[in-house]
Amino acid sequence: FINCFRDHIIAFEGTTRGDINDWNIAIEENTGKGIGIVAERLEQGLCEISTLYGLDEEGDCILKSAKLSIESVFTVLAKSICSSLKSKGRYHKKAEHLHLIDMLGKYSNISSLLPSPDELKNIARDAVASDAKVIEDLISQTAEWDKIDSL
Repeated sequence: FINCFRDHIIAFEGTTRGDINDWNIAIEENTGKGIGIVAERLEQGLCEISTLYGLDEEGDCILKSAKLSIESVFTVLAKSICSSLKSKGRYHKKAEHLHLIDMLGKYSNISSLLPSPDELKNIARDAVASDAKVIEDLISQTAEWDKIDSL
């Protein structure tokens, strides 16, 4: 039994590496369907890790490594999204990232690795408000109000 179990864990680790590679490709290509399919597989992987962890010490090392690899993918994603949401402009990209976070919200294990949608919406809202304030200030400094009023 233990040899079959360890063989399964080793195969699982390889599958997880493949899923992470597929995730990176799907994110780069920004295909919603592809992202959803791979997110489902990574979520299932995290569930399997939780189920199998603790059954075999040697297997636990492999499972822990696989879990850390998955967590790393979503740590990078979270940092990228936060950076994008805090940046100036790029409103379409901000909307895409917020949509992605909403989409990933249905996966409990994955969503626990990401900032909350409300937190990210507040970051985006603050960045957009800051951009709007800069634009408003520029308009008020440069506008010829007599011409504007006559319109």
